[in-house]
Parts: sequence; C-alpha cells; structure tokens
Amino acid sequence: MRRINTLFILFVSALVLAYVLYTRCGGNGIVEPSSKSADGEIPMRVSSYDTTAVLSLAKKYLNYVVDSNYDAALDMLYVLDEYNLPVELDSAQRLYHRKAMALYPMSGYEIERLTFWRATDSRLDYYILISNPSDSAEKARVRSALRPVRYEDIWYLTIADDRGINYNSEISQ
Repeated sequence: MRRINTLFILFVSALVLAYVLYTRCGGNGIVEPSSKSADGEIPMRVSSYDTTAVLSLAKKYLNYVVDSNYDAALDMLYVLDEYNLPVELDSAQRLYHRKAMALYPMSGYEIERLTFWRATDSRLDYYILISNPSDSAEKARVRSALRPVRYEDIWYLTIADDRGINYNSEISQ
C-alpha cells in the first residue's frame, strides 16, 4: 500500500510539473517573455535549441581555453560593430586576450547562468577555475561572462567591448 501511495504522489507531481511547463511555454516549447524592459521592449523568444546552441558554443570555447588552445578559443570570440553585427576580433584584441588567457591558465570552469534578453543582449555567467601551481588542491574562482548574440539565426559568443552596444547591457550586472 505504501508503495502505491509513493507512486501516486510521483505521478501527480509529474503531471503538475508537465502542466506548469506546458503553460509556461505556451504549448509550443518556446519560452514566452515574462516582462518588459524600462523602455517597453519585450524580450526575445527563445527555445531549447537556443539554450543548447549557446551552451555548446560556450563549453567548446571554455574547453579550448582549459586545453591552452588559445588560438582556437579566440577564433570563436566576436565583438559587435557599430551596426550591432558580430565581427571577429582584430589583431590587437586577439593579442590582448591571448596574453590574459596565458597569464592565468584555467584548470576548469563552472557555468553559472544563461540569461536571454534580446538578440544582441544575452549573458552567460561562468567561473574560471585557476589552480595555484604550488598547491594543486587550491583553486581560485574568478567570475566572468560572455555575451551570446543571435544574428540571422546563428549564435556568436561576444565579449564586452567599450565600443560595442553589448558593453551596456539591459541585463543586470
């Protein structure tokens, strides 16, 4: 009898969860915007495909950095130009970020949160794990972020740049 009660509770819980997810997604698998920005703009609609695509890009980038394959990692990074289009890093930006990556080699990473707002304003927060060479058990955690942007249904990983719109984000810091 006790097993039947437990199974019944699990079944009811699964139904409630399915109902909540179904109503939240409007029945089509697409997350509906839940709020507006201060200027009344509605956040973009995203699906599980968007989440998977961005997380896959981010993990690939971060794994390149952990493996000290800095050139491959830098090939994945973009900045937004004056027209809000993703463009590759120029040679000065590549050199700057390559030096930063080499200065503090990553031993791992932890993805904390992915937030979508607009096609040119999303944010992926993560922690960089840096090992102390003298004590391999001690790891420092440094918080960092990437700004994924969607252009013509393709996701790009951008970095905050004081010349680009992705520097001033709608998403709280």
